[in-house]
Amino acid sequence: MEVIVSHMNLNFDGLASLVAAKKLYPRAIVVLTEQQQTNVKSFIASYRDQLTFSSYDSIQWSNVRSLVLVDVASLNQTGIPEEKVPNDIALTIYDHHPNDEIIQIGTKMIKKRGATISILVEYLIEQAFSISPFEATLFGLALYTKTRRFTSTQTTSEDFIIATFLIKSGMDLNLLNQFSKPIVTALEMMSSPVKTVLENETIETVLEQMFQYGHNGFPVIDQNSLLVGVISRRDVDRAIHHHLGQAPVSAYMSSPPITLSDSSTIDMIQSTMLKHGIGRIPIMANEQLTGIVSRTDVIEQWQERGMYDGISIEENSQSLATKLQIQLPDRIFRLLLQIGEIADQEKINLYLIGGIVRDVLLNRSNEDIDLVIEGNGISFAEAIASQLGGSVKSHNEFGTATWTSLNGEKIDIVTCRTEYYESPAKLPTIRPSNIREDISRRDFTINALAIKLNKGSFGLLLDYYQGQLDLKKRKIRVLHSLSFVEDPTRIFRAVRFSLRFDFQFTKHTFQLAVDAAKFVKKLSPKRILRELQLLSSEGFLISGFALLDQFQIWEALFNKTISSEAMNRFKRLQANDITDPFLYLIAFIYSSDFRNEHVSDYALTATDQQLLTEIEKLQVIKLEERTGMIHRQLQAFSKESLMFYALITNNVKIASYVQKRTKEIPFLTGQDLIQERYSPGPVFKDILLDAFCLQLDHHLTTKAEAITWLRSLR
Repeated sequence: MEVIVSHMNLNFDGLASLVAAKKLYPRAIVVLTEQQQTNVKSFIASYRDQLTFSSYDSIQWSNVRSLVLVDVASLNQTGIPEEKVPNDIALTIYDHHPNDEIIQIGTKMIKKRGATISILVEYLIEQAFSISPFEATLFGLALYTKTRRFTSTQTTSEDFIIATFLIKSGMDLNLLNQFSKPIVTALEMMSSPVKTVLENETIETVLEQMFQYGHNGFPVIDQNSLLVGVISRRDVDRAIHHHLGQAPVSAYMSSPPITLSDSSTIDMIQSTMLKHGIGRIPIMANEQLTGIVSRTDVIEQWQERGMYDGISIEENSQSLATKLQIQLPDRIFRLLLQIGEIADQEKINLYLIGGIVRDVLLNRSNEDIDLVIEGNGISFAEAIASQLGGSVKSHNEFGTATWTSLNGEKIDIVTCRTEYYESPAKLPTIRPSNIREDISRRDFTINALAIKLNKGSFGLLLDYYQGQLDLKKRKIRVLHSLSFVEDPTRIFRAVRFSLRFDFQFTKHTFQLAVDAAKFVKKLSPKRILRELQLLSSEGFLISGFALLDQFQIWEALFNKTISSEAMNRFKRLQANDITDPFLYLIAFIYSSDFRNEHVSDYALTATDQQLLTEIEKLQVIKLEERTGMIHRQLQAFSKESLMFYALITNNVKIASYVQKRTKEIPFLTGQDLIQERYSPGPVFKDILLDAFCLQLDHHLTTKAEAITWLRSLR
C-alpha cells in the first residue's frame, strides 16, 4: 500500500501538494489530517465534490510499504503514530527547504523554492501532465499564500515561472483573491464580555438596560447562567406597545437561541444570520457564553476587507420554475409567465406568495393565486387587463385588486405592505412596504415564502425565515415572539395547519400560544366562530377543539377545559353529521346548570338565540312517561332544538319522541273540524292537540276512529 500525507495544521501548500502528488502517484491513497487551517477547511467544504481523501483512522499503517511526504520532511510532524509504521517503509519526501530533522533514509525531492507546490508542478510539467483549471487555481492559491503574495524572501524566480504556467492553465484569480485573505472568525469579531439579562426580568427592565447600554438585543440566561434565549429590541418594543411591560423576558424571547462556536468563520456567521433572519448570534465555547456577534460586526468586517456589497436575497434562493410547471395546471403556469413579462414591462418586482408557494413545495394542489408587487397593485391589475383582457375589481382602501381573466380565472394582486397593531387582537393598520417587510408580517415560517415571477429570475425562492426547513421538519413556527399577541386568531390557524399537514409545533411556538391564550378573549365571537368554521370545513372540528384545549383557549374563554363527557357529546354530534361550530360550543359548555348567558354572545342569529332559550327551558322539564303526554310538554319546541338537546344529553326518550312526531301524520286537520261543523277559533288548536296525543299513544289508530272521537265531543 502506498500513502501520501502532509503535515498537521494543514495549509494550502500542503493541500495542493497532496493533490499534485496524487497525479504523480495515481495508485497511492491520499490521507488528510483533521487538523486544518480555517481557510483550508472552508475551501475543502466548498469543493468537497472535487476532492477525494481518506482519514488517518481508515488506514492500516502496518500494511503501508511506501509513504510520500509532501510539504513536510519529518514523520513526527504528520501525526502518524511512528510505532505503527514498518521499519522498512520506503519514504519519498517533497519539501521546499532543507531541514536537519529530515529522515536520512528514502528519496528526497528537496529544492529551494517559495513553496512545495512549485517543486511538484515542475515534475508535472516535465512528465507532460495536464492540469485542470480547478487544479491550477488550487496550486496557485498554495503558491500565492505560501510566498505571502510573492513578498517572502524565500520566493525564487522559479516560483514566478510556475505562476505564469498556472495562469495559462486557467487559474481563477477571483477565487485566489477570495481564499487567500485571512479568514476572520467569531473569536476575532465578537464583543466580550457579554451583557446578559435574566429570564425572569421584566420587559420594562430590559428596555431600560437597552437605553443604558445602547444595545438592540441581549442574550437571556437562567439562574444557572445557562443561555436560554435572545430578546431583541423589536420584541421589547412590541411587548411594551401591547402593555406587557411587566411580563417576564422568558415569555417573549426567541428560544431556543441560535448559537455558533468561536471558531465559526465570517461566512458561516453571515449564512446563519440570513438563514434564520436574525441580527445577533451568541458565541459559545465549551458550552459557555463567551461573546456575541451582531449584523453590524459582519458588515464592518466585510467593509474592512473591501468585499461588502450588500446581501443578495437571490444568493440563497433556488429556482422553482420546473417545479411550478409540473405542479400547476398548464393554463395557470402560462398565465404566470405572461404576468411576469408584464411586470418587467412595468419595471416592478412581482412575486407569487402565500399558501400556494407552501403547497407547491409540499406537492399539494392549490390554484388560489395570490400575487404581491412592490408597487401599486391596482395599477398593475389594470395593466394586466389592458394586455390580457378581463376585468378588475379594486379595493382602494387596501391597495388591492382582483383581476378576472377572459376565461374566468381570478387572481388577487396586492401591494407589498407592512402591518402595525394598535393593540392586541385589533385589526392591523396597513401601509405600503417592500417584499421583505411584507413577508415578515406573515403568520408562520411555512407561509413566509415567495417566488419571484419576473422573467429574468422566474422561480427564485425568497425564504427569510427558514420556511423550507420547517416544511421538511414538519414544524409550525411563528415568525415573531408577539405574533399570537398581536393576532390571536393565528392560534386557530396554527391548529388548522397542524392538523391539515400533520405538523408539530416547535416548543417555543407552543409556549407562545399558551401564553397568548388570554388575548383570545379580545376577539369578537364572530371572529372565533369564523375560525372554528374553517376547522369544521376541513373536518377537524373535534380534533381542533382538543388541540385548542391544550393551548388553554377554552379555559381563557369559558373557564373550563374539555371533559370526557364533552368529548362524548362531540362524537354524538359528529355521528349525526352535525358540523355547526356554535352547536359544538354549546355541547362543550353544557352542564346540568346550563344558562344561555354562557354562550349567548356567540348566538349570532335568531335561530341560534331560540335554540339557547329552548335548551334552558328543556332542562327544567320533567318528562312524562306516555308519548302523548310528552307531546303536550314538548310540542312547542322546534324539532332541531329537541334533537340537539337529545344528542348532548343522550336522552333516548326525547330522541324517540322526535322520531315519532316526525313520522306520524295527524289524522285530523282543521278542514276535518270545519266539515264536522266546528267554528274556527282557539278551540281548534286544543282539539287537534288532544287528537294527536291520543294518536301518539295509539288510542286512535285510524282516521275513522279519529272522526268518531271528534263527533263524540259534541
